[in-house]
Amino acid sequence: MQQQTTIVVQQPPAYTQMDTGGYMVVPPVPLFGESPMTVVCGNCGNKVTTTIVPENGTCAHLCAFMMYFIFLPCVCYPLCSGSCKDYNHYCSNCNAKLGTYRRM
Repeated sequence: MQQQTTIVVQQPPAYTQMDTGGYMVVPPVPLFGESPMTVVCGNCGNKVTTTIVPENGTCAHLCAFMMYFIFLPCVCYPLCSGSCKDYNHYCSNCNAKLGTYRRM
């Protein structure tokens, strides 16, 4: 008579169980703005002040489009001005993108 062996494979859980009374604790998402801010980077885990990089977004292009019809020589102003740009926030330690402040 052959002996049967049973192999039991346990897979790791998809999430770690936290002792919070059955609730999962999610840290609040920071609201990014036009200026650098101090946050904890989700990539490297360090507390850093973000580096901001301005970028033309929907607001800048829409304003430039409207300026084309209103006053043609001012078409470039929204694309060059900081008042219409979106701001991307990056970790100053590992350069991971942490978030974006959008005008629209």
